[in-house]
Amino acid sequence: MVHALWKNVIGKKVFLQRLTAQQYQFKSLKLDSPRFEGSSPPSVFIGRENYPKVAAGPMLAKEPDSFVYDAPEQWLGQYDKNAIISFRLQLLRGMKSVDVHEATSRFAQQLQDIALSKQSLYTHAEFEKVPRGVTFSEDHQPFGPSAPLTNMEIEQAKWQHDMEKAFYDTDLLANDAVIELSQKDIPFTTIQKALSVGAFGKTQNRKLVPTRWSITATDDILGKQAMADVRRNEVINEYRVYESQGLHNYYSVLLTPTAWQYEAIEAFNNVLGNHTFTFSDAESHFGRKQYSDMGGCYYAQRNIIAERLKQQQEQAGAFVFREVYRGYTPTGVWVCRELTREALKQEPKTFSTMSDAMHYIDSKLKLGAAYHKNNMKLISTIGTQKSLLDF
Repeated sequence: MVHALWKNVIGKKVFLQRLTAQQYQFKSLKLDSPRFEGSSPPSVFIGRENYPKVAAGPMLAKEPDSFVYDAPEQWLGQYDKNAIISFRLQLLRGMKSVDVHEATSRFAQQLQDIALSKQSLYTHAEFEKVPRGVTFSEDHQPFGPSAPLTNMEIEQAKWQHDMEKAFYDTDLLANDAVIELSQKDIPFTTIQKALSVGAFGKTQNRKLVPTRWSITATDDILGKQAMADVRRNEVINEYRVYESQGLHNYYSVLLTPTAWQYEAIEAFNNVLGNHTFTFSDAESHFGRKQYSDMGGCYYAQRNIIAERLKQQQEQAGAFVFREVYRGYTPTGVWVCRELTREALKQEPKTFSTMSDAMHYIDSKLKLGAAYHKNNMKLISTIGTQKSLLDF
């Protein structure tokens, strides 16, 4: 759903394309040779164009220890926007055309070695030409120059024990591997990269997964598993508002004393000219089947909220209000995931009525609560209809 002013004129995909087109004032790594010596954080990137024949390869940095370059779980509160973009643009991308079903090829095995490594890996790479360019996206972290890869050699990798165990368990389904590793507190990004390089599942089913898809798939797998548990929990008896802010974003997460349902709205206020672009989506207690037009952020937020409710052994409705302000630069879905996580770490403001909760949220949103509610569907029913649990 988009704000009425832009309805049928611009969708989120087009909006983000226009927004990212403005971001190329940032300086990226400059190289003067097609030969490269450095490290992989560890990190890989797999494109989605021309699927199932895709461009896959390592992400590389000049520094011998570049681990933080691809560890978004460590960024929020530690680095500002410019610092994050600066070190991400020091990463270069190597590309080689591969069929996604060739997960046992030598090159795919090298990517698996990189993705499952628990530390930065020394890497020697040779390219067809000197890498150039820069890439920004709302879906994945930005990176610097790229070029076709002709040769790559990496040092022997040391894998994290639980990741190695999942890799060699060829009877373990990929979905189950993702869930089990998350329960062992393996970072989301580590799991997502492994899923992307075909490290999980039955041998005959393993394949490379484009990075963008693997990010959303990991959020979706974990979110659905958590939601199944949440639906069996007791409903909370109050309204709770959690907040966070950072990187030119403000987040407000409202939990309501209802059966599980989820709605998210995001308003980009004056980040692309003097206009507000608004997108929202929702699902009932029973979930959804179609991919959300809001993209990866919808699933990232849902995953974190459901996981939190699962941990608390509670059930609630969840409503996410996101405002994005001038100065914002797309750096990936991780922003939505980590700002939601940060909000839920805080002590919530509690209220006995929906009206009081919305009055508080209204005081924090620059566009006001009424603006957001006019672009939402489910929230207007809270407090006015019987819950599923009343029948």
